[in-house]
Amino acid sequence: MGAAFAHALARRDLNLVIIAGRKEILESTAKELFKRFLIEVWSVCCDLAAPYALDQIRSTIGDETINFLDSKAALTHIGPFLDQPVSKHIRIAGVNMITILNMLYHYRGQMVDAGRGGIVLMSSLAGNQGSGFLATYAVTKAFSRIQAEGLWYEWKSKGVDVI
Repeated sequence: MGAAFAHALARRDLNLVIIAGRKEILESTAKELFKRFLIEVWSVCCDLAAPYALDQIRSTIGDETINFLDSKAALTHIGPFLDQPVSKHIRIAGVNMITILNMLYHYRGQMVDAGRGGIVLMSSLAGNQGSGFLATYAVTKAFSRIQAEGLWYEWKSKGVDVI
């Protein structure tokens, strides 16, 4: 899904920062986007569950201005809650909430200061209700939805659209 959105954004002549954990796929996608659309593409290979993920992203792109943040990263476990160790649930929360929260907090300043920008936080129908066998994923997707709704209200008058 992330690659499809990257292609759609590249067709609109937007430079991109693409982030993923699998280096081969990431680099292949970056090369394809550059070659096909003649845009700048920064690829950041990092573990989005790691507490230092934002630092890795920032060290790769430096002080580049981010005008549009589109978060598609997601990690899930489908099955009984107790079938996975708590560390797996913490990784899901790290990818689906914590790193995105850090990115929002860091890059929103650029957008708010500029008086323009856009943010897309991907949710899921799973985030609309409690669901057996994907409880942790569902709560993280509810977080994304509620976060987007709240920030839309706060930042709409500042020229930053959040959905």
